[in-house]
Amino acid sequence: MRVLLVDDEVEFVSALAERLNLRGFEAQTATSGVEALRKIDASPPDVVLLDVLMPGMSGVEILKQIKKDHPQV
Repeated sequence: MRVLLVDDEVEFVSALAERLNLRGFEAQTATSGVEALRKIDASPPDVVLLDVLMPGMSGVEILKQIKKDHPQV
């Protein structure tokens, strides 16, 4: 299963991605909404885990864009 973790806290998403990868998931990270949307456009994951409160685009704004462009995610 491919997972995209989106959070502005680099240490948090890095640690979580490492733990998920050790358990057989294919985890990627993004630290901004723009980066997350680029990665989703390039290769949509099965699941996206979003932080709600981030500078720039909020998790809610990112989710709306994901649902518009990639409703299967």
